[in-house]
Amino acid sequence: MIFDIDHVALKVGDIDSISRSFQELGYSFQGKRRYDDVAMDIAFLGDGPGKLELIQPVDASSPVFSDPDGLHHVAIAVDDIEDTYTRMLQSDNFKLQGDIRQGAHSRIFFFRIRSEESTLYECVEKIGKTGGDGLG
Repeated sequence: MIFDIDHVALKVGDIDSISRSFQELGYSFQGKRRYDDVAMDIAFLGDGPGKLELIQPVDASSPVFSDPDGLHHVAIAVDDIEDTYTRMLQSDNFKLQGDIRQGAHSRIFFFRIRSEESTLYECVEKIGKTGGDGLG
């Protein structure tokens, strides 16, 4: 099983300002969209592995509303998300944070490593496995 870094997510207070700042550094803007089901605006910058995902809660119902600004999670891309989820579920080393669900551009799930639970990770199904909305 090969893992690639898909993106790094930053929680921000002003998604438009931060996006413009990264664009000044040469990052390409891939789009911004509101996700009402999680009360967040999400924007992607850059192409290919190592994209930046900017997330900004739009109200207190967002699951990230009380999280501090800054690094939110690191996303790794996997070929077979069901197999990865099952293997992690059966292992004592991982703490899964919900089920597989549709994310901004593919199916995802979140997890933590039990020996170091302060870092949040996201598993992202590699593009081409299922449909998405074209962001990212």
